[in-house]
Amino acid sequence: PRSAAVQKKVENHLNKAAKKTEDTFKPASPSPSVQSNKNNIIETHQSKDEKTNIGWVSSLDDFCQTPLPIILTALSNFISDASHQQVAAWEKSLSILQKECISLIKLFDESKDFTILIEYEIPRESRRPDILILGHGVVLVLELKGYSKPNQAFIDQAFAYGRDLQFYHGECEGKEVIPLLVMVGGNFNFFEKDGVIISAVKDIHL
Repeated sequence: PRSAAVQKKVENHLNKAAKKTEDTFKPASPSPSVQSNKNNIIETHQSKDEKTNIGWVSSLDDFCQTPLPIILTALSNFISDASHQQVAAWEKSLSILQKECISLIKLFDESKDFTILIEYEIPRESRRPDILILGHGVVLVLELKGYSKPNQAFIDQAFAYGRDLQFYHGECEGKEVIPLLVMVGGNFNFFEKDGVIISAVKDIHL
């Protein structure tokens, strides 16, 4: 069971992150069944229990410095029916991603102020890209797979996320949207296929 202390840290983090990322990634023209919160950042759905449409949002630097159990708790709160396999997949992929983001910040200091969103639910849809990273007019859409090699279904999924954000999300208008398929178990040099960059984890900070 999650401790009250961890839950409190998660709540404090999400409150601070919503304020810090004001106007970063607003949903485009919400339908009547959807309302934006006072900061116009995290979309809330009218239901018995209001919830945001982002499992985790913070600066890249905060993401790197936050203990992984706090991030996992936030994601588990957001997706309450997440299986043990899903949580284990988050733990494996996000621990690697934190290391890669630390490497990125060392190479490019300004990237510490980029925004990272984990399990962002596309407005009026139930689909969620794994990771979005926003910075310098670019939206990087990461889809992480725990396999060593890509297949066409994975490529098509990553492409569809990028396409839908590019053409149907108002805040992506005029920005470069780059879909990136990351093979967590892979060991190869990155390449591009069908409009998607395909990379092993070791290269994503490049």
